[in-house]
Amino acid sequence: RGLDFEKFEQTLLERLKTDLPGTTYLASQPIQMRFNELLEGTRSDLAIKIFGPDLKELEKIGEQVEELIKPISPASDVELDRNSGFPMFTIEPNLAAMQKYGVKKADVLELVSLALSGEEVGYFFESDRRFPIIIRLDEENRKDIKIIKNLPVPLFYDTTVPLSAIADIGFKETYASITRDNGYRRATIMVNIRGMDTRTFVDRAQKAVAGNIKLPDGYFMEWGGQYKNLQEATGRLVVLVPLTLLMVFFMIYMTFSRFKQTAFVVMGIPFAMVGGVLSLHITGLPFSISTAVGLIALMGIGVLSSIVLVSALESSEYKGLPLKERIIAASTSRLRAVLMTAFTDLIGFIPMAISTGIGAEVQRPLAVVVIGGITTSIVMTLFILPAVYYKINGRLEKTCYVAHIFIA
Repeated sequence: RGLDFEKFEQTLLERLKTDLPGTTYLASQPIQMRFNELLEGTRSDLAIKIFGPDLKELEKIGEQVEELIKPISPASDVELDRNSGFPMFTIEPNLAAMQKYGVKKADVLELVSLALSGEEVGYFFESDRRFPIIIRLDEENRKDIKIIKNLPVPLFYDTTVPLSAIADIGFKETYASITRDNGYRRATIMVNIRGMDTRTFVDRAQKAVAGNIKLPDGYFMEWGGQYKNLQEATGRLVVLVPLTLLMVFFMIYMTFSRFKQTAFVVMGIPFAMVGGVLSLHITGLPFSISTAVGLIALMGIGVLSSIVLVSALESSEYKGLPLKERIIAASTSRLRAVLMTAFTDLIGFIPMAISTGIGAEVQRPLAVVVIGGITTSIVMTLFILPAVYYKINGRLEKTCYVAHIFIA
């Protein structure tokens, strides 16, 4: 009680590391972990993949990378996905000893198969049912290494030699699994980033790795997980944001059919963007895809408020008034509409901005950006836009008046 998700997660991990030393942990959530597995085949937010032919060399490089990136963000979870350390019982024929005793490899394989796996030698019938008869060591003897080592291997003239005399028998560590991507063997360092945004962490980690590790020939590294998704999404936004701006400008121009009025309306976009960027700076939130989506949403909100005001300024209702009085009258009449448009969005995003539950890492940046953008958009639309409108139109009126005198 009294802890948000991040503090609870950190407290839980510290308690586990204290009570169960020598173990490593990665904290995640079921849906989040499932998406990470589907996207990159790992359980973490960031996956540093090292590719190469030799598994031992991959593990060695992975350990070096793990030690380099741990100090970058001590609060983050960093774990090398180890595949080694899996014990396996092996029986390897000794070719030199087999030649000495004149034993064929097929005889050794047949003996081991008979003793451990069993061999079907006949059938037992009971009424109309048939049961196979299998010869092999019983379960207890199959677990006893001494008995397996003393299995008699037949030689000539009814003599035998123990299996241990012609084969190396015992346990050795091997790889539980060999992971591959596109046919390349890989080792993976899994990272759940805390206390830092993904781009900043990866930039620092890449500098640390590039300055201390030189990969051998045939080995290469990839940075995947959420960082890869961030790169792909950023690439799409570089294309979508200019297209969105062009579409907004085109639709506004179709509404007013005049470039000057269109420019006044488009001024609402930077008015809103200023607040969005300032809100990120004040709250200390990093730039992410959520914030980018919030900035795109601000384009529409800022334009909407500007359209309401500019439409009133260009309305025939106030055309007969002097410029200054027309601006005051139009701004006053549209004050309630502008405030209603802005405050409905502002109030609706407040619960997302103060949320601390699951999904808050996505909701909060978007909401904070929108709230900050709406705030500055209201102030600038109601005060700066009328002032700019008055300044530009006042100059135009003076220019036209001078032109009329000159012509006359």
